[in-house]
Amino acid sequence: MGSEVGMELASQLIKSGVKVGCCFFDGAPMITLSKPYKVFMYFKFRTMIRMMKDKTIDEVIQWKFLNKFTNGDTESLRPLIESLIQIAPVITDKSIRNETECCYTFDYPEMTEAMQRNIYFMYAKNEKACKTCYKLVKEAYPRARFKVLDGYGHMTYSVKCQPEYIRMLKKIGKAHSVTGLY
Repeated sequence: MGSEVGMELASQLIKSGVKVGCCFFDGAPMITLSKPYKVFMYFKFRTMIRMMKDKTIDEVIQWKFLNKFTNGDTESLRPLIESLIQIAPVITDKSIRNETECCYTFDYPEMTEAMQRNIYFMYAKNEKACKTCYKLVKEAYPRARFKVLDGYGHMTYSVKCQPEYIRMLKKIGKAHSVTGLY
């Protein structure tokens, strides 16, 4: 959900005259899906959250669908999964519905070619967002910069290769800290 909100926020800030140096999106699932598919995803996410209630992190880490989601590396997402387990007892169906709607209703706000050159997208080759969204995002923002990594699942590069990930973000930020504001 973060990427979709981030892109919308950047668009609104630029339209409002606020300077935006660059944007970085990791595993951006920017897509618009049909209502039946959104209903299916809502059911899937709600089921997952309900299943997490009264479970330990070690039990959840063993779930087969999480293994597929992370390309066999559920351990690297342990902190994220622990957070989900903590909120599972209190998260409402309405919150899950809002999350699903936000994740799967994306309208690709317009960005100038100059701003597109300051937008960075990174995907793991095996993550679902790369398979379903990469081509659409590349068509919507052809001047943006794209990096596709092999051998990682959704969000696992940032955890598994944290020093390299931080260096990459610092390099991008430094390149846009003085110039390139739009």
